Amino acid sequence: MTDQLAGLLLLVALPLCFTLNGYWLAASLKRETPVERIAVAMAGGLGAVLVALGALAFFHPISGPWVAVCFAPILPTLLLKSVRENLVRDAAGTVRACPVMIWFAGVAFFAVLLLALFSTPGVLYFDGSANHDGFLWIARADYLLRHGFMEAPKFSATQPFASTGLAIFGWAPVNGRIGA
Repeated sequence: MTDQLAGLLLLVALPLCFTLNGYWLAASLKRETPVERIAVAMAGGLGAVLVALGALAFFHPISGPWVAVCFAPILPTLLLKSVRENLVRDAAGTVRACPVMIWFAGVAFFAVLLLALFSTPGVLYFDGSANHDGFLWIARADYLLRHGFMEAPKFSATQPFASTGLAIFGWAPVNGRIGA
């Protein structure tokens, strides 16, 4: 249950981190509404994190203090008083701009999505099909927590999914297909 609560916290915290990460970009937009500035901040923050993670994963594992470097653009938002005050004003304006029914619909949709998580706590990943490609991608993402992207995985008899990384990372076969 603690893993599920940690995942829920992460699910709620990521949009906030994306907004903080990209708000320095949106703070300069003066003619847009608060909702538009928050949307630009989220999209810009997501883009900045993806670019930083891609560059980081090329050389280092995606874990430890290196991940904090990906969120360095949060610093101007937190340290500059004018940007911080604009963010608070925009957040308040966004909350006021949305009717109560939209907030209720969002919470209900989120609750329905989480129902599957809390009703079957033993399930790690299930996409409703017999296809196991999703699991292979999860295994490769787990590999990147301890290794850089350019480090070719070696075959392991105890962890055979490590050898599938060559196809997912594009090293071999050339077409990148597994089991074709």
